[in-house]
Amino acid sequence: MLLLICVGPIIFKILINSKYNNAYSLMPWLYIGVFFSSLVSFLGSIYIGEKRTKDVGVSSAVGAVINVLINLFFMKQFGVIVAALSTIISYAIIFVYRAIDIKKYVTIKYNLKSIVGGLITIIFVSIFNMEFSIIRWMISLIIMTTYNWVFNRNTVVALGKKVMGKFARK
Repeated sequence: MLLLICVGPIIFKILINSKYNNAYSLMPWLYIGVFFSSLVSFLGSIYIGEKRTKDVGVSSAVGAVINVLINLFFMKQFGVIVAALSTIISYAIIFVYRAIDIKKYVTIKYNLKSIVGGLITIIFVSIFNMEFSIIRWMISLIIMTTYNWVFNRNTVVALGKKVMGKFARK
């Protein structure tokens, strides 16, 4: 997510017409919404595997109602950003509900410290990048690189060794 948020400004400038520059500030929030949507879908697949499709429908319907209500109550006051934020909130609520409910069927261990730290970092970088400037972009890249190195160092090193090993054998 941090990588997408950090490269978003460059991709946006290359691929999107400048008439849509106002939409730039929504991109980080939409990425976060997609992230929660993916988590919800993952947990939904467990329901499907357990033949609990009714639970998928009920939790999705509750999330949709929450999304619509947030939009109805806050759109006029705060504008289009409410649509992105309501998506995040509704998917986050569905995720929390499903994560708790799924415990009946499977055990998933969550590293809450890592999850909360990651979300705080993503939200900070998203707020920080709502307006593009080269300095903000560079600081975001430093934050993203540092965060990913700290939390993914072992994976990156192992992957690097595998790649280098394949090249060394050729």
